Amino acid sequence: MNNPNKEIILKNLKASQFFDDSGINLKVIKRDPELDYPLHHHDFYELVYVINGRGTHFTEEEQQPLRRGDVFCIVPGFFHGYKNCENLAIYNILIRTAFIENSTFDVKKMKGFKELFLPPRNTFGRLHLFSPQRHNAEKMIETLKTETENHSSTYGTETKSISTFLSFLVDLCRVKENPSLENGKNMQAIQKVLDYIEQTLDRTVTIEELLQAANMSESGLDRYFKASTGLSPVQYQIQQRINKACNMIIEGKFNIEQIAEKTGFSDPNYFSRAFKKTMHITPSQYKKQWSAQN
Repeated sequence: MNNPNKEIILKNLKASQFFDDSGINLKVIKRDPELDYPLHHHDFYELVYVINGRGTHFTEEEQQPLRRGDVFCIVPGFFHGYKNCENLAIYNILIRTAFIENSTFDVKKMKGFKELFLPPRNTFGRLHLFSPQRHNAEKMIETLKTETENHSSTYGTETKSISTFLSFLVDLCRVKENPSLENGKNMQAIQKVLDYIEQTLDRTVTIEELLQAANMSESGLDRYFKASTGLSPVQYQIQQRINKACNMIIEGKFNIEQIAEKTGFSDPNYFSRAFKKTMHITPSQYKKQWSAQN
């Protein structure tokens, strides 16, 4: 194929640029934002998880739009790049080649593993995670990131890193093998509820509104929502409004009282209590800490 991007291909990225001599075979890099990046390749495996934003992932043969929840695997020697990035944020999970090729874990026998890590020539394995699946995936990736960053000072981090990664990998392979799981319809319903909450962070949303968005019974909503997020709809809604408040504090455009109002807390005292219950410090303390760190 005549490739118009050949002139901007980068040299091969080496594992030695990212891994140290500790023997840890995994590394997580969070790129926020991810910028446009020309065609390149590397001598290690790379699992990419899209956290937020939009962009285009392109290869020598095709290009694909990116959205939150997209996951794909790049095998060694495969050219790829990014363009049209708009607030794109990703996790890059780097994996030494030997870890994949020499390990004896039974996950390698899964059909989903072969589709992700052993795709047909000039292709790459990919899948999409819905919100309930994303919640668990992001927790495991953050755990993996923390463990791999602390490996030099704490015993047990290598074992924790491997077990967390394998658990994450098994979940991905199962989704890859069967994207229409038994609870697929329920996940789509919960997705609608999560989207509705995200669009209404400036006020308290009633259970009746959420039931209408999900089109299910209250007991069903509560059961599937907790299974997906670990929280009740009310707890999750408050958590997301507090997250929005944290971002507004960091932006520094509004005072605490204004932020409380803009996140749907008409009573500043209730806002302060809810904030402290979620963040373990008051809004004022959070603002002071952020200012001191930056």
